[in-house]
Order: sequence, then C-alpha cells, then structure tokens
Amino acid sequence: MYCSGYMLLMFALVDCNNFYDSCEFVVTFAVSCAETLRHQNSPTNAVMIFFHTNGFRKDLPQYYRNIIIKTETPTNSNFDLIKAAYKALDCIYIKDFHHKKVGVIVMNLMPENQKQFSLFSNDNPKHQP
Repeated sequence: MYCSGYMLLMFALVDCNNFYDSCEFVVTFAVSCAETLRHQNSPTNAVMIFFHTNGFRKDLPQYYRNIIIKTETPTNSNFDLIKAAYKALDCIYIKDFHHKKVGVIVMNLMPENQKQFSLFSNDNPKHQP
C-alpha cells in the first residue's frame, strides 16, 4: 500500500567546500532515488535538497538550509530529478561554507497507476522506463 506521506532519504556525511563536489553528491543521490522509485513503481512530485555545516565546529561559520522543489508532474525519471536537484542547488548553495552533510529527500510518493498529469505539461515519453 502506498501513501503520499512516504519519503525516501539519501544523505552522506561529506567534507566539501566547493560547488562541484556538492553537485556530484546531490546528483548521485538524485539518480539513486530515481532508480529506487522506478524499482518500486512509484513516482514523486517533490524533491528536497539540504546542506548542513558541522555544528560541532563553532570556529567555522554555520549554515543549515533546505529547499523543496516540486516537479510539474509525478516522475521517477533521472532527468527530471537531476533538473530539480540543480535548481535547488542554485537556490541554496552559498560559497565559502564547509559542508558536512548533504542529502536528497524525495517526498509525496504515489503508485504509478495513480499519477495525476498536468494539462499543460510536455512529458517526454522517452523518459519513461
């Protein structure tokens, strides 16, 4: 049984302070989430990206931020989840912070046969598994 409250979380304790390393982690997690969603036959319509600095290092500047990006239609496509992840990174990434925890959470999971399409969406059938 599926419920819209279920989530899938992937995160890592990392040690990075540049945009490209953070992008690599977030994109890897987004692809892993997409693979898991395809395996479960459950698309998502919301992706949360978060960054945290090391709270135990009081000598470094602190930064804790997350953002939720909604997709146009429920999806489990790599392309759509990576696009949402990049959009989130552009919004919340700030230079010169030493990130310790980076992660991706996909939310609002639903069964594949209950997908609600948008009248104005241009879903690409090539992105279907």
